[in-house]
Amino acid sequence: MKTIKRLPLSALVLSISSVVASSAVLADDDFNFTGYGRLGMAYQTADETAVSPEGAYNGSSTMGRLGNEGPGGEIQFNKAFEGENGSQWDIVIMAENWGGSTFNNKKFYAGGKNLFESQPDMYVWAGRNFNQRPQQGLNDYAWMTHDGQGAGFQNMDLGFAQLDLSFVGQADGLADSGYYAVTSKLAGIAAGPASIDLYFNYGFQNDEVITTDTIDAYQIGSQINTALGKVTLRYSANSDDTVLYSWNTGLKDETTNIYASFESGVNVNDNISVDYLLAYHNRNDDNDDSNTRVNYSGIVRPMIAWDDVHSTWLEAGYTMVDYTEIDSTNTAWKFTASQNLAIGKGAGARPMLRFYTTVGNEDNESTSTESDILTVGAMFEAWW
Repeated sequence: MKTIKRLPLSALVLSISSVVASSAVLADDDFNFTGYGRLGMAYQTADETAVSPEGAYNGSSTMGRLGNEGPGGEIQFNKAFEGENGSQWDIVIMAENWGGSTFNNKKFYAGGKNLFESQPDMYVWAGRNFNQRPQQGLNDYAWMTHDGQGAGFQNMDLGFAQLDLSFVGQADGLADSGYYAVTSKLAGIAAGPASIDLYFNYGFQNDEVITTDTIDAYQIGSQINTALGKVTLRYSANSDDTVLYSWNTGLKDETTNIYASFESGVNVNDNISVDYLLAYHNRNDDNDDSNTRVNYSGIVRPMIAWDDVHSTWLEAGYTMVDYTEIDSTNTAWKFTASQNLAIGKGAGARPMLRFYTTVGNEDNESTSTESDILTVGAMFEAWW
């Protein structure tokens, strides 16, 4: 996978300052600083720092992210404008750092709404943007992701649903890499007591740029939201979680992936709640038996609030990776206890400080290795 252009922090600040300065000349409207971050210390006392079985599709987070995830963050600045014609605009720039020494230029786009009289809430954008990345919480898994640069619109009102549509290219510096995707989503389809979101994506390459064999890739998916929980389904042909590029060095021909999950939560009372997730991920590779496998995983997280500052979270996770064609099975488990201090009461209260211990084990038959995990850590997590 090609990476996007990296910027020194000084260049990033200069770029942001230039945008803000020029914007201030145009209008004196809303300016926002938003972001997400998690960072801290993880002291390893056994074989590994995190529980991450070989062949798992989502690394360490496949069995739960609490006390078992890497550091990083995103910072975003956006400037809002309103024209005399009633149109509403914003310019957005974001930098991210996930495990590297420099920041990546992840977003830089402009967009607006109230541009069409018949569709006042439709948002039209162009530039570099996060694009179609539905994400799950307990396993921190973006089961689709098509970040790139191009153009699209969101929230076109069709009456029975809201339509999102985009055409993006995978970023390569300031240019495109030659990999492209058309992504779409129909959101909010009413089906009795449920609400359904539908996805369809198509990926292709520019054969003038990509000199190797080009591959068409497809995805269809849905999320079904009910009072009992959320069901996620995805089928991918010649791809996995993206049709822009693959999990490795390129799109995989004659490969299919099926992902299914159920996530929900129960509020026992005002102070105790339990979240849980079950997931199934099946990959079939007609060209490589060693790449054909099924990943089963389960996560449960009880959370106890002692007051509006202090809480205790416990998280247990288990995963199994079954290599169906080579008769090999990898298994792993982990348990985390975390004592937390937060700005408020509830699972979503942030900023939060965590002081945690994680224990676990990996038994990898595919590589004939076994690892024990015992990690003590302290970290913050925040979004704003």
